[in-house]
Amino acid sequence: MSMLKEKWVAFFVTHHHGDHAQYYTALDTPPEHDEIVKTDKDIDILLDKREDFLDGVWNHISM
Repeated sequence: MSMLKEKWVAFFVTHHHGDHAQYYTALDTPPEHDEIVKTDKDIDILLDKREDFLDGVWNHISM
């Protein structure tokens, strides 16, 4: 019997150029450096707290 892990919507930076980045979304389990952030639509998402380009990204998501 396998244990199911809860999945969250996660945002990743695939690569960045100067002052902008390209993003990728996926379902993921929270790794060690991720934090769960609640959007203004009351949706929990995962963001890597070490990635500067994800700082404040949830303020720009329209779901």
